[in-house]
Amino acid sequence: MTSIAPVSPREMLQEEFLKPLGWTPYRLAKDIDVPATRVYDIVSGKRAVTAETDFLLCRYFGLSDGWWLAVQEYGNQSNGMVAPSLNGIDVPKWRWNFDHLNERERSR
Repeated sequence: MTSIAPVSPREMLQEEFLKPLGWTPYRLAKDIDVPATRVYDIVSGKRAVTAETDFLLCRYFGLSDGWWLAVQEYGNQSNGMVAPSLNGIDVPKWRWNFDHLNERERSR
């Protein structure tokens, strides 16, 4: 089976929304009432999608809230773009051990 590389919000916004509609990033920015540089930076790959921008784009295009952030996160995970500082973090085992909760429930 052929695998397809994940698509970034930059590509998705440019190729699937702006180009087919014949719009510029400036037009979209004015319609959703954000600075034009924000949309230009997303389309050029200089800026990530924020929660606020996600909310505005989702409402504008009729998508589920969080859709743009999900696309962005999927692309980041698929490309191994996890901050290097997070790779060395050891999560304490007690944090994920919920056995004690089950024992309490059994004794009730």
